[in-house]
Amino acid sequence: IGDPYRNGQNPDTLNGTIIRIDVNFARPYAIPPSNPFVTDRKGDPRVWAYGLRNPWRFTIDGGRLVIADVGQADAEEINVVPIDGGGYNFGWPIMEGNGCFEAETCDTTGLTPPTLQVDRDQTCAIIGGPVYRGAAIPELYGQYIYGDFCTAWIRSAPLEGNTLGAITDWS
Repeated sequence: IGDPYRNGQNPDTLNGTIIRIDVNFARPYAIPPSNPFVTDRKGDPRVWAYGLRNPWRFTIDGGRLVIADVGQADAEEINVVPIDGGGYNFGWPIMEGNGCFEAETCDTTGLTPPTLQVDRDQTCAIIGGPVYRGAAIPELYGQYIYGDFCTAWIRSAPLEGNTLGAITDWS
């Protein structure tokens, strides 16, 4: 079973979520009033997005959040979403990547599909990195850099709006 405690589709738990808190407003922190579950109480008010299996690093770049999420059996994924939104449901365990996983019915209504799926025959654990904004390597400027824990490949793709462009393999 991929999600034995059913955390992925439960915004009341912090497992499988991205939380957003404000550490500058109060001690130890405050909850931003624009978080998606502050007023409707259908989830923990700290939760900003849910439905992730195992997000292994995320980065914020130019108003976007880029999340690398480790898959279970068939796919790894990268998600790119606007940071001014919230309440995203990335679908785990109904979906794994673009495919159905553990769902009696595969209803994808309301789910945010991945921006990029990487099949598990190419990887075992996707690791997210930064969007490069330095000057030392001009050919990497604006590219999201990510890799794989097991096979040690490194790839990049230009971040274009909320999508990723052509992938370059640096291995």
